[in-house]
Amino acid sequence: MSKKNIYLITPNTLNRSFYYYLPLLLQSNRIAYLQIRLKKLWIAYGMRPISRVTIDEGAYSALKNDASLLSSGVIDVDKKFNINDGLEIVFDENVVAKGIAKISSDDKNKNGVLIHKDDLIIL
Repeated sequence: MSKKNIYLITPNTLNRSFYYYLPLLLQSNRIAYLQIRLKKLWIAYGMRPISRVTIDEGAYSALKNDASLLSSGVIDVDKKFNINDGLEIVFDENVVAKGIAKISSDDKNKNGVLIHKDDLIIL
């Protein structure tokens, strides 16, 4: 039979252990991962999209492989949008993703990243 350690949790020990483990948590990627997950949850359900962007088949397959959306894959833009506006991504008349614009609709012809993969969620 193995011995198990029994710890008495008091406000002092809880406080000490919190401050002991906090730097370790901050050094790990867990908090950053949680922030990304919460951001993507907000993009999917809390963000109000400004415009609908229709993409081609190549851009859709790239999105399914966890890539950023490039402006070269855009076929049509519903309305004008600015940097940091919410966008709905449409393929084959279905909303397939949502994201936050990195460039404005006026700059979409410059062949850059329209939505970075950290600001994009596939629905």
